[in-house]
Amino acid sequence: MTYLVAFVDFPGGRVDYNMNCLRTDISPGDRVLVRLKNGKLRPGKVRRIEYLDWDCGGRIECKRSEAVQTPQGMAPPPDSPRVVGLVNIETMAYHLKELGWRPLKPASKTHRVIYTYFNGRDRANIWLRRRGVDLQILADYSRDLPRPYSPVDCSSSVNEGRTVRHALSQTTFNLYEGVARFAEAFMSATGDYDRFFQEVGSRKRTTSELLGRTGKSSGQENFEAMLYSALGGDGGLAYVGDGLYLGSDGSWHDG
Repeated sequence: MTYLVAFVDFPGGRVDYNMNCLRTDISPGDRVLVRLKNGKLRPGKVRRIEYLDWDCGGRIECKRSEAVQTPQGMAPPPDSPRVVGLVNIETMAYHLKELGWRPLKPASKTHRVIYTYFNGRDRANIWLRRRGVDLQILADYSRDLPRPYSPVDCSSSVNEGRTVRHALSQTTFNLYEGVARFAEAFMSATGDYDRFFQEVGSRKRTTSELLGRTGKSSGQENFEAMLYSALGGDGGLAYVGDGLYLGSDGSWHDG
């Protein structure tokens, strides 16, 4: 599953295709290189980014400006970043640990990990779930924090104090970045936390509207062959446009 979903269109195509995206530096309008479910690499253009928590058939490999030209066509460079920014539980957990929040071990499978912090006045917990994040503030709580990775009884603890339950799917902003802002605000003991406790996201991971405008990349295996023929390919490279050439074997080349 990926939280960020990039909708990409391809040369000669009429539909935007949803792609897994693990980089927050990918924006609408960016030209990218994607890997389809069948393993083929294709250049495309990002039309929009949505926060959906989907498992898409393909994924964005890199920006087209980062791609390298090989005898087989364009390919991502060995050192291109696969993950950029706060895009999943792993990056969120690492960021909280770097800020100084202490990890605890949930006793149930609902939550993957809990991070706790005492700011001199109150204690806060950030509960990371597979499909969302729960925030909690415990007023007048003991400053003595549990040892790292101490087990926590989630059945009762998660409902104490001030809490909110956020879902990843269909948020209008990057929830992980919002959680990072909460963590920093709480560390500063600003006391202004209301905006972080307005529930966001949906437990439903899809809607009829989204399904209606979403393509499926897995059924496009013969796209290159049809496009190559339509371009009048005669065995060599056929010019598609925007500096792109298509080979008879379905490989893409950057002119």
